[in-house]
Amino acid sequence: MVRIIIAILAAGAATAQTADPAYAPLEKAYAALRANRYDEAITAFQRAVALAPQRAAIRKDLAYALLKIGENEAARDQFAEAMRLDPADDHVALEYAFLCYETKQQAVARRVFDRIRKTGNTTAEEAFQNIDRPLADGIARWQKAIDLAPGNFSAHEELARLAEQRDELTLAAEHYEKAWRIKPDERALLLDLGRVWKALGRTGDAMSALLAASRGAQPRVAERARELLRLATPTSTSFRAPSRSTPRTPTCAASWPICTSK
Repeated sequence: MVRIIIAILAAGAATAQTADPAYAPLEKAYAALRANRYDEAITAFQRAVALAPQRAAIRKDLAYALLKIGENEAARDQFAEAMRLDPADDHVALEYAFLCYETKQQAVARRVFDRIRKTGNTTAEEAFQNIDRPLADGIARWQKAIDLAPGNFSAHEELARLAEQRDELTLAAEHYEKAWRIKPDERALLLDLGRVWKALGRTGDAMSALLAASRGAQPRVAERARELLRLATPTSTSFRAPSRSTPRTPTCAASWPICTSK
């Protein structure tokens, strides 16, 4: 009788291993974790993810292993995938939000904390307020500065950046544009403006801003703008980015002549 039970258990274990393609690498991963061999555990978890990419739990364990070796950005990305696969797991969402904040993705962190706090989560509420309150105070402070000096370039730029982080995109677009009009040679602002306009659904204006930035004299800004234009163009393989020698004829919407050269 004992032999029969052992045989049944062994058969069940073999069936579980066969049914779960990630079983073997997960066994290696957890064994490595117990021995504090984190690099080995991460490699095994990555194999498990490749075999079972839709399992949120594996990605979560991989994220925690990455945190053990200080790979915060990689861990953040794995928590993001785990959150996508299991949106109801607020613990994973909190881990993701905190890592977003630590890795300079403040706007994303604020957004996730805002969603979770609405479920009554006090940790998310406190974290949200710690991000949101300074942004709101900063926006109010720069608005007062602009009231006193409407031509203050720095005030418009700082207000726009804070507004974007707070998801006040219309306000952000307004002041990125005003800052650019004060200093038209600051073509990097066109990248910011294009990004915000795209988020607002103003695709044509966003493309115009990027096109203008791509024709500027600042090499890094121009190259970044060309890269974004290639990504935004459906026929990206045939897109020919404008060079500095390209005739600078206005191609923008008539309502906003951003491409007009100085």
